Amino acid sequence: MRAASLPASPASSPLIARSARALPWLFLRRCAVLTGALLLAVVLWDAMGLDLPLARWAGSAQGFAWRSAPALVLWLHEVPRALSMLLLALLGVGVVWPWGFLRRLARRDRVQLVLSILGEIA
Repeated sequence: MRAASLPASPASSPLIARSARALPWLFLRRCAVLTGALLLAVVLWDAMGLDLPLARWAGSAQGFAWRSAPALVLWLHEVPRALSMLLLALLGVGVVWPWGFLRRLARRDRVQLVLSILGEIA
């Protein structure tokens, strides 16, 4: 009996090669459809007013109950704000003296990174 001829490697098969090329597009398409469906669900949920009972659990017309609690103000507002300004300053220094991942970027890209962040803040 004669053995059936098999391709040398899976990549040499035209069917597998074609499906391997299509895989990223199928994945991206499925992600786009899922994202669109979830966005539609959230927009409909908001438009029908179903978010109001959930919002009433957290606060009232006067606002969130722990809005002025010193610990929350410090740890959820002031500390992250200071850390983000420190990171922005480090990125600014990284334009002139690159460090870490900034070494892989051209100077023009480093400047663009810092300026785009500053543009978003302003």
